[in-house]
Amino acid sequence: EKKIEGLGDVIITDARLSNERDWARSKGAVTCLIKRPSLTPADTHRAENDLGEESEYDLIFNNDSNLSRFQIEVDGFFNNYLSRARY
Repeated sequence: EKKIEGLGDVIITDARLSNERDWARSKGAVTCLIKRPSLTPADTHRAENDLGEESEYDLIFNNDSNLSRFQIEVDGFFNNYLSRARY
């Protein structure tokens, strides 16, 4: 927490555990879930299976096409979000 204090906008790229997401939300974070329907869970580790319910997220990205389309979708959201947050 002290490491990000005063940094402004911060992106946390991995918050698979519920306590990590709860902490981020308590700091005002926008939580995003990236779904990739073509993949099935191959790991039984808690971190791979503690993503919670879709309703717990502010935004859901469906990575169900090619990388270029996915990047455009994510970039579009963040560009729009950050431009509104700054003004």
